[in-house]
Amino acid sequence: MESFPDITPVERPLVEAIEILDPSWLVGFVDGEGCFHVEIFKSIASKTGYAVNLRLKIAQGIRDSHLMNNLVKYLGCGAIREDSHNNAVNFSVTKFKDIYQIIMPFFDKYPLKGSKGLEYADFCKVADLMKEKAHLTDEGLEQIWVIKLGMNRGRDHD
Repeated sequence: MESFPDITPVERPLVEAIEILDPSWLVGFVDGEGCFHVEIFKSIASKTGYAVNLRLKIAQGIRDSHLMNNLVKYLGCGAIREDSHNNAVNFSVTKFKDIYQIIMPFFDKYPLKGSKGLEYADFCKVADLMKEKAHLTDEGLEQIWVIKLGMNRGRDHD
């Protein structure tokens, strides 16, 4: 208000009935808002001392919770968690079976563009290593570390 005293704020309309009808819309949405994440964490249950999880995550403001619920409905997988501390809602897919049998075939059929496509390709490399149980060996875990370190912020953006 101080910087723009002559501007009258307008309330953003609440859009409640967002139904996902086109896979290209979802690809664009994930391209802009999604994150493919590889998590490596200590685990006493593993021979290597570490375990690996994959996650597709999309975060939005709490006002878009209806849309996020429609992602679960459209894809047939994933879960929604409200983050009241940040006034946000998170959609995530973490079950390996859902990632391998639903998420990967979807994005293989409807490819992501730009750097998000590169993140997805690395995510798939890790998923393939996990499917072959490589994450249960020191050598496979090292391969996954190298891939993870090159993803997202670690990627060399020319």
